[in-house]
Amino acid sequence: MATMKTLLSRYVEFVQGTSAKFYRIAVLTDGTNFTTLATWGRIGAAGQQGVKYAGPDQASATAALNAAYHEKTAKGYADANDPA
Repeated sequence: MATMKTLLSRYVEFVQGTSAKFYRIAVLTDGTNFTTLATWGRIGAAGQQGVKYAGPDQASATAALNAAYHEKTAKGYADANDPA
């Protein structure tokens, strides 16, 4: 399995009342293909992961990252320092 390199990453958090959630999304590449990988969960936990895009087009991977980021910020998530 090829080593994946992070090309772009965004990290946001939502903290309100008893809710404390994070959402991290990153575009990764092995040099040929691109993957947009999302990780989410409670702050302090490892979280769950899901693939938003996987394929040969970097522009599509970046568009998937931007769409997910804008969806989260529209719901009240705010940029934060990524603890990873």
